[in-house]
Amino acid sequence: MQKLGEIAFATLLVFATVWARPASAQDDEATTAAARALFEQGMDAVDAADYPTAADRLSRSLELRDSVVVRVNLALALSELGRLVEASEHLRRVQREAEEGSPPHRIASERLALVTPRLGRLRIEVAGARAGVTVRLDGHDVPDALLGVAQPADPGVHTVTLHRSGPALVTREVTVTEGGRASVALDAPPPTAEELAAAEAAAGDAVTDPIPADGGGVEEQWWFWTLVGVLVVGAGVGIAVAVLASDPGQAEVIRGDSGAVHSTLVEAPTVGLQVRF
Repeated sequence: MQKLGEIAFATLLVFATVWARPASAQDDEATTAAARALFEQGMDAVDAADYPTAADRLSRSLELRDSVVVRVNLALALSELGRLVEASEHLRRVQREAEEGSPPHRIASERLALVTPRLGRLRIEVAGARAGVTVRLDGHDVPDALLGVAQPADPGVHTVTLHRSGPALVTREVTVTEGGRASVALDAPPPTAEELAAAEAAAGDAVTDPIPADGGGVEEQWWFWTLVGVLVVGAGVGIAVAVLASDPGQAEVIRGDSGAVHSTLVEAPTVGLQVRF
């Protein structure tokens, strides 16, 4: 695996260019100086092959002052630590933000081509009583959208846990190899009597605020404005129906292959539209 020391030209490049651009009016000189100091500490750590320190200092520098050059060097340090998912996202951002053909853009593209094949894929399946269950991967919540599908994962051992309230209900360990695929299945147990009681108590606490002791005016009560909203929506629907009924030719329609009638779709302008992830 190519080490950072073998691409020292990147270090020399960033030192010469990262602070060369004039600061904007919003940049604070003290913050910029601190970011520069952290950057230099990070690059000193790179020279010493101390990649944990390098990643820490470069991350701190990036928080103070965003720079594609700091970001690309941070990605290089993260890749040496096996944190490939983070590294790949930093490299992709450099590709988007750096001028095409510039050294940062070229280095990011080259490193991304090396990192991407090393990324693993992890599929998490959850069965059983899933209501109210939270899935965590290495201590971080996993969105429901990522359950049941392969997601990028760093090579190594990962811990997957299920939580409903309190300690983990289920814990599983899974190993992902470089460029490999792995899956783990967890079965959520049904809630205990204590958990059901806690849920019912929480639901009872979430009631609407009672009517103020002083009575208040009817316009201050929640049900009054709910009723007003219903009446307004109903009136709007009635007006729309009346207009369509009075002028049936006003709504242009098209007939789909299934024979169903759909309102005509107006296409939004697509000039210059791009979707990026």
